[in-house]
Amino acid sequence: MRFVSIFLLFFTGSVLADASLYERGKAYYYGQGVEQDYEKSFNAFKHSAKIGSIEAKTALAMMYIEGKGVAQDDDKGLELLNYSVDRNHDKAQYYLGILYYRGIGIEEDL
Repeated sequence: MRFVSIFLLFFTGSVLADASLYERGKAYYYGQGVEQDYEKSFNAFKHSAKIGSIEAKTALAMMYIEGKGVAQDDDKGLELLNYSVDRNHDKAQYYLGILYYRGIGIEEDL
C-alpha cells in the first residue's frame, strides 16, 4: 500500500509539473498575465516536452517552424510535429495539413 501511495504521489506530481510548464509556456507565448516572451515560452515548452507533453512538443514544433523564440528550423519543427502526429494529436495533424497546404516540409513535384 505504501508503494502505491508513493507511486501515485510521484505520478500526480509529474503530471501537474507537465501541465504547469505547458501553461507557463502558453502564458509567455500569448502574453497572458506576463509580458510576451517567446524565448521563455520556448524554454517552458521544452521542459514540458522533456517530461512527455505531446502538446508541448507540438507547440515547440510550431515555434521552430515560425522561428519564434528559437532560430527557424523547418526540419526540427517537422520532426517534432510528426512525432505528435504519430501519437494522434489532433492539433499536430491540423498544423501538418496546413504546412503541407503551404508547401512547407514537402518537395515540389511537377
